[in-house]
Amino acid sequence: MARRAVVVVVALLPMALAACGVAAPPVTSQPEPTGTQPASPSAGALNPTSTRVRTEVLVGSSPDGTGAGAYRYRVEYPQIDGNPGLVRGVDSVIEGRMRRDVAEFLDAARTGPPGEGRSDLECMSRTDRATTRLAVLRVDCTEQQAGAARPNAPSHTFNCDLMRGRVLTLQDLFTQGSEYLTVLSEAARQQLRAKLVSGDDRTLSEGTSPAVANFKDFLLEKDALVVVFAKYQGAVGADGQPEVDISYGDLERYFASGVKELVATET
Repeated sequence: MARRAVVVVVALLPMALAACGVAAPPVTSQPEPTGTQPASPSAGALNPTSTRVRTEVLVGSSPDGTGAGAYRYRVEYPQIDGNPGLVRGVDSVIEGRMRRDVAEFLDAARTGPPGEGRSDLECMSRTDRATTRLAVLRVDCTEQQAGAARPNAPSHTFNCDLMRGRVLTLQDLFTQGSEYLTVLSEAARQQLRAKLVSGDDRTLSEGTSPAVANFKDFLLEKDALVVVFAKYQGAVGADGQPEVDISYGDLERYFASGVKELVATET
């Protein structure tokens, strides 16, 4: 499946969040040092008839580079170029999610155990797919809190229905009451078990049980729904970020109205 990265840095618009009903991170006693750069043309080679995506960046660091409470973050996230009336809600959801991540990171960094280390958060944005109706976007992060034994590696996925101006949830894709979670669960267990490096069946069973929360990060790729698991969710010791793919042919009987046409659209 195609992977395209696009990078453009523009100023953040926190007031737009308030207008859209998305809460910004709480004001702290000391303003966060941030930096932005002017926008430049998208670096991606997307089809001109397709949706164009730009990347915004939030950066900051503590006054002291080391010591108790020291931190640094650089967080990329995607925003969509197009009709403001349609994409404003999509952009606010994405930006709101990433701003909350920064706020949570800063809270943890400031209240963590004292030490000489520094807490770091790095997030990279990329566009997996972009058509006139659908934008499939993801942000992969690495968070290392000072004193923690290992980093966290969360991923955020955003499947944007551009015709309705919304970010799709898993439940939006399927008919209520259908057995789609069972299909996802069985496919995930089979594929992750084959990739298992170390761990146990209990970890695998819990991380892939037929619950919406286990499959909330997904990508509507060209031929399949791809589920992205937290690094240690589905299989302890799995190499890299565990992912599984379930073909649309196995899922389309459970699709809600209009979803089959949405995922099949290429222009």
